[in-house]
Amino acid sequence: AAHSTANPLTAQYDIVHGQAVGMMLPHVVRFNAEQDDARGAYAELAAIGKLGQAAMSGEAVESLAKRLTKLLEQADMPVTLRASGVEESMLTTLAAEAAGQWTASFNPREVGQAEMESIYRAAF
Repeated sequence: AAHSTANPLTAQYDIVHGQAVGMMLPHVVRFNAEQDDARGAYAELAAIGKLGQAAMSGEAVESLAKRLTKLLEQADMPVTLRASGVEESMLTTLAAEAAGQWTASFNPREVGQAEMESIYRAAF
């Protein structure tokens, strides 16, 4: 879902694609962590990065998401959609576009327009 949510941001707001992916990634991690396999993979990444224990730990996943945000801050990149100039009134439109992206089919947790909108709102 990170690429799926980033593509409309690039198309609508000219946000560099990699920056858009990076901005959305912490929120996608939190969203996907509701699915057991994804949560386990994220917890393992957190452990590899010495951010938390490699277990089905919500704390480890949150540490990973916070670290991803910190990397954006260290690169002097905006960490919210609001700071990137995205209008809140556009979130529904962006979600509809994101839900139609072919890359959404690779997400470990099923995503539709409502789920995409919740991810955008978390990033706003």
